[in-house]
Amino acid sequence: MSLRASLVKTIRYNGDLFRELRGNGGVSRINRILIGAVCFVISSGWVFAPVPLAAQAQDQQAQGKQPASKPSLVEDQQAIVLRYKRFSQVLQEMTEYLRGTEPDRAALLSQVSRKSNETQIVEKMNRLIELIEKGKLGEAIEEEEELVAGLQAILDMMNSEDRAKELVEEKARIEAYLKDLNRLIGGQRDIRASTERGEQGQELAPQQQTLEKQTGRLREQIQKGSKSGKGKSPQQDSESQNQKSPPNGEDPDSKSEQGKEQPGASELQKAQHAMQEALEKLNRNEGREASEQQDQALLELEKAKQKLEEILRQLREEELDRRLVGLEERLQRLLAGELVIFTETAQVAEVPEKERTSRHRNKGIQLSRQQNELGLEAEKLLRLLYEEGSAVAFPEVVNQVRDDMQGIAIRLGRGDFGELTQSMESDVIASLKEMILALQKQMEENRRKKMQSGQPQQGPPSDPELVQKLAELKILRSLQIRINSRTKQIGNLVTRDQADDEELIRQLHKLAEAQTRIQRATYDLATNKNE
Repeated sequence: MSLRASLVKTIRYNGDLFRELRGNGGVSRINRILIGAVCFVISSGWVFAPVPLAAQAQDQQAQGKQPASKPSLVEDQQAIVLRYKRFSQVLQEMTEYLRGTEPDRAALLSQVSRKSNETQIVEKMNRLIELIEKGKLGEAIEEEEELVAGLQAILDMMNSEDRAKELVEEKARIEAYLKDLNRLIGGQRDIRASTERGEQGQELAPQQQTLEKQTGRLREQIQKGSKSGKGKSPQQDSESQNQKSPPNGEDPDSKSEQGKEQPGASELQKAQHAMQEALEKLNRNEGREASEQQDQALLELEKAKQKLEEILRQLREEELDRRLVGLEERLQRLLAGELVIFTETAQVAEVPEKERTSRHRNKGIQLSRQQNELGLEAEKLLRLLYEEGSAVAFPEVVNQVRDDMQGIAIRLGRGDFGELTQSMESDVIASLKEMILALQKQMEENRRKKMQSGQPQQGPPSDPELVQKLAELKILRSLQIRINSRTKQIGNLVTRDQADDEELIRQLHKLAEAQTRIQRATYDLATNKNE
């Protein structure tokens, strides 16, 4: 039995799959099993095979018969619907199970669930059943194409975790190639300068020969590194995914790799040939002719460098896009949770304090726990932003959000649903919305630049910024306004009858710390300290 069939059988017949995975510590198997389920749904039954179905329908209509296989097709499609529903159920269970231990993977599975709902996979499958039952096979085939596209999008999303690791490995490999290539360029320039100074060609020939061999080895490394999909630029990888799989299980890259040079390899081959010509001229002490060939070798080396730099730039842009999507997903989760807390806080606040019962106090304790959980998520996000390093304002805003969440949790835990508590919740919501909007604008700007960019950029690529400086300045400005407003609000409470409130005093200390962080972040932005 194939791996795919085995995985699907597990999902279909084992009602205790979730408990089995949890009990056996099989978290590392989760993605493989779920991906296997989607693969099966895409390829099983008659789905993903519209041409045979169309030919069958046309043959039956030509003979004046109703499609004899209609009941079989309906049963096949119904079975697929059941399998996909089971897949969706396991997906939701694993999302909840991983939320506390592996938030990144849980976020990915949550995205898959949302994508499945947005594309209405189950509804489209049921629609296919109706069309088959009515004998409308032509419409069914059209509906099927859209369904398969949706399933493929879900499959690609589930495979995205592996793509993140591939990006890191690919970046490291291209950077290593560029490091070697820069050494070759420097070496060739030194030999050429010696040739121009009139040094004996036979003395320079061994150096030129060594450089020629090193160039050949680098070219071989680039070609070998392209196997199994490595060495492709993001555009090449996207094109290969869109191609149909060849029959008989052939590897689509197995033939193309034999006759297709990878980016930079062709230029290195030309540079190697020019070095060989220069070597011959040096052995004959023909300095002028050798210098011309060395110039040609340098030209080809620079061309290879430009191509590799362009690939590295594309990889870094793809990595940035993935990072932005991941950050937005985390912020959206925080926002959704905070909106629930804010709504329920307002509901309790509407009840006069004298009329509140133990049920309202318990509600405050429950909301306090929920707020603490969100605070832990904000803490994890803060660590990620500090590790990323390019953003200045975002970490400070998330830091303030985390502090506010801690303060809100304390106030809710002691049954305080008042104006300050709700104001703090509103500030958290406003901060989260502003960061989400900034990320969305940055992603849209990145897409626009990609569509407009026609020529490769010149110069060595650098790691792109998470968000633009102007967006960060706007976020810092909004944070400063909220801190000013909070300071006035707490000041009014302190001057009245709450001067000894320890929580208010703690809030003032936190605001002082936040003000210091804003000052430091503004200075860092002005001096480009994060670059």
